[in-house]
Amino acid sequence: MNKDQMESLVLSYFKGVDAKDFKMIQNTISQDCRLTVETHSVELNGHQEIESMFENLWKNHKAVLHHNFKFFTDAASNKISVQFNVVNTLQNDKILKKSNCNFFTIEQNKFNEINIYMAGENTIIKS
Repeated sequence: MNKDQMESLVLSYFKGVDAKDFKMIQNTISQDCRLTVETHSVELNGHQEIESMFENLWKNHKAVLHHNFKFFTDAASNKISVQFNVVNTLQNDKILKKSNCNFFTIEQNKFNEINIYMAGENTIIKS
């Protein structure tokens, strides 16, 4: 994949997260994708575990928004990282703002590994 395609894949992933649409996310990750939240000792493997994590995120938040993306792309190595801001709206309307960074490894045009570094409270809960 080239730089633009890699960045587009990342944006599609986050579009699915913000839209609370796991099918959209599933289109960006491999069947055996490994997702870690490095800052909170969480490891998930495969669609089922990752979907469960997102379902927990969505049920605990009225809305999630990822924006202000800054990409660092290495197309030759099939790796891309992105720094971004997050705005989470809790069910009680409390707003949580974060600055996060994710690292993605791509294999066969999908993410096969996602490493998340999250500022503040862990909003991604493993079921």
